[in-house]
Amino acid sequence: MTTSGSGQLKFTPNSEIYRYLSNITAFDGCASGTASEFARSLTSRIINMDQTPMYLSMHPKQTLELQGSRTVHGRITTEGGSRFTCTVAVLANGNKLKPMCIFKGTVHGRIVQREFPQNPARDDIILCCQTAAWQDKDNMLLWIDRVLVPYLQDRALGAPAAILLDQFKVHWTNEVLARLNQLGITPYKIPAGCTGLVQPVDVGIGKPFKDHVRSQWSA
Repeated sequence: MTTSGSGQLKFTPNSEIYRYLSNITAFDGCASGTASEFARSLTSRIINMDQTPMYLSMHPKQTLELQGSRTVHGRITTEGGSRFTCTVAVLANGNKLKPMCIFKGTVHGRIVQREFPQNPARDDIILCCQTAAWQDKDNMLLWIDRVLVPYLQDRALGAPAAILLDQFKVHWTNEVLARLNQLGITPYKIPAGCTGLVQPVDVGIGKPFKDHVRSQWSA
């Protein structure tokens, strides 16, 4: 990788990221029709997925006080540190897949049995529990089967797909790789140091998403 005179990054053919991006754009090989149809088909089947931690109490970060006040008092709650995980995925065409929220609890516990069925958003998001409210192998497989598979069956008509994943070890367990292979989905591991180039979920969605949730909390 080199820097041009204008300050823009240029990727040489022997660089890791150059080969990576070349593989992503050439993995298909079975599309038909015009170039624009091919582009639309391809971008609907390149997926980036990542997790972001969220807090149950998304209080505003600002306080209000009269100008000139020397002391500004703030209130906090013990709930502020309670968190859950949101799994988010975006396509190369800009569309987003159904999110999955992972709360602290047991897989078949009270929250799953009593609260999830009554949640008004249960049809719009996938709800599940994990003992640490984090992504693990089991709910990674759940995300594949309840989010990724329905999308590919409905929109991509069973055509091959590629998914871009960071180096989080849960993404690369034997069980997850076997399930992706069974479905004809090619996983690509995002090289270290390339998050800003090929991980749009982390770069362009995480903060705006949290800002929007915070604004709804404050409304």
